[in-house]
Amino acid sequence: MTFSPISSIRRDWSEVETGDSVLQDLYGGFHRSRVGIVDLDPKPISAIIKHHLREAEMIKAYNNSSLE
Repeated sequence: MTFSPISSIRRDWSEVETGDSVLQDLYGGFHRSRVGIVDLDPKPISAIIKHHLREAEMIKAYNNSSLE
């Protein structure tokens, strides 16, 4: 997780990108936060395909349940 200060004088919101969260500290300063996840363990192709198919099944089940 990273935190970057946003200019407190100008409140330059152009520094904030879509997907960033903006937090205000106890002193009134604003900071954008960004979370990134990296998995460096190699995976076999079969595991990637398995997870892709499982995700597709979950989305299909969700879409079918929301129609009822």
